[in-house]
Amino acid sequence: MRSKIEHICFVTVPNYHNLSFVFRSNRNKILNIIVLLFKCERRPFTARRHLSWRTCISTLPIPHPKPELYNQEIVTAETQSRRRDQKETTNSLHAAFTVTVGSPSVKVKENEGVDLKCSYTTDFGPSPRVEWKFKDLKGSQTLVYFDNQPTGKYAGRITVYDGGLRFNKVTRADTGDYDCEVSGNNGYDEKTIKLTVLVPPSKPVSRIPSSVTTGSNARLTCFDTDGSPPSTYRWYKDNTPLPDDPTKFPNFKNLTYKMNVFNGNLEFASVSKLDTGSYFCEASNGEGTPQRGDAVRMEVHDLNVGGIVAGVIVALLAVGLLLFGLWFASKKGYLPSNKPKQQAVYTQPRTDDMDDGDVSTTYLACVNDINQNFSFQ
Repeated sequence: MRSKIEHICFVTVPNYHNLSFVFRSNRNKILNIIVLLFKCERRPFTARRHLSWRTCISTLPIPHPKPELYNQEIVTAETQSRRRDQKETTNSLHAAFTVTVGSPSVKVKENEGVDLKCSYTTDFGPSPRVEWKFKDLKGSQTLVYFDNQPTGKYAGRITVYDGGLRFNKVTRADTGDYDCEVSGNNGYDEKTIKLTVLVPPSKPVSRIPSSVTTGSNARLTCFDTDGSPPSTYRWYKDNTPLPDDPTKFPNFKNLTYKMNVFNGNLEFASVSKLDTGSYFCEASNGEGTPQRGDAVRMEVHDLNVGGIVAGVIVALLAVGLLLFGLWFASKKGYLPSNKPKQQAVYTQPRTDDMDDGDVSTTYLACVNDINQNFSFQ
């Protein structure tokens, strides 16, 4: 019996030279199909251009293909030969347009040099475009290497070579994610390297209230500004370390605090007399010696109801005395009056209604009246 012959078909979609199909068939029965998506091949995909297979960056099975809709070129081969070629092609597809990093996470001590290794396949061409970007812990992104040269603040600090990027000396501000991006021949890939600059913690800054009222809430805070990676925190009361969960320890089950070892907060929802004591925090990150903050004694006092009542009474008495003093001063005329002063208005009499004697008498009366109501200097 004659052995069956399988066919490998290479199909190019008209007007879309960067999208091609590869499928194999046994006579008229299609057995398998793979979609090849190109980013750099601008010419139709043909059977004789086996090297073009390496430009593929993804494969996707497609059911129910219709090859009659496209221009076809069929290559006949025996099954054993086809399988061997298909295996080689699959291996080539996985290696196409690939960027590789030496390690996705790199740690280095502050003020030391470090290499961020980044390599890529030859599919990108002899002179691919290589860019490095940096994103700090706050999410702010900047360019490190662009247009074949370091950017502003990285000039003189870094060197880019075929195998990656080299820092002459790192600082704590260099901690973050570095993206190695490579493009060429319409291919693109990128990888990220997380760089952690190791810095021991400094003496933490803590805020501890010296006096709180029974039943009120209280928050004690602790923060280290220098540690890298970020420090974790532990609290001490009277030189005894407080457990993260007090309910799991008999000696602390009556305490109601909550401790956050990542942000350094120690919170009391309702403080009691048992919470009175001397508190301090400790910061550590695995680098150097753990650092402790200053100890502060927190006193818990009951609410002084008698004192509050006495204070209210004293305040009311003070207000009453003030009002009485104002009334008395106003009564005695010690305070300025808002009443308008009496004013005299002089109207010259008509000459035709009085004789000379009347005019003189009236004039003297007006002068006397004015002198009685006004004083002239």
